[in-house]
Amino acid sequence: MNKQNSSFGSWFTVSSDRLTYIILADVAMSDASAQYMVRSLVSDVSNAFPELPLNPSSPVNRNEMEKIVKSLCASFGKTDDKIYQAKRTVDTTKNVMKGNIGSLLQNHNHLHDIENASSSMRSAAQMFSDKGRLLEQKLKRRNRMMMLAAGGITLFFVVVLFMYFM
Repeated sequence: MNKQNSSFGSWFTVSSDRLTYIILADVAMSDASAQYMVRSLVSDVSNAFPELPLNPSSPVNRNEMEKIVKSLCASFGKTDDKIYQAKRTVDTTKNVMKGNIGSLLQNHNHLHDIENASSSMRSAAQMFSDKGRLLEQKLKRRNRMMMLAAGGITLFFVVVLFMYFM
């Protein structure tokens, strides 16, 4: 690991395989912290992009690289910086809002499915009610016919008996 001081801070370089990692450390950062930060960067990059040391011209996922750099900045950067804290708060809030919006859309789709199921159940219940009412009327009609038939037969026997005994 090489160190070069400048007016901006200390430049640390380390070569790993066919790659060279360069970090500019803040003037206030200790050499041990800067060296640890460089080792963390080398480790994180080699874990995220295992093919990169073998082929330095291979494509690198920009989002993954930004995630590694943000992680290093969060671990080794100035945490008392108000702009940094505000940006971090905004990022956290943005992530929470994305989650909330995703949850809202899922709930909306779920609610739509429930409304469709409710509508089909309502129509099935109405059909069941209508068929039940028709069946009730049919049974009442059949019951009336049976009563009329029983009354007619009884009246017939009463008339026959009345005629017979008269």
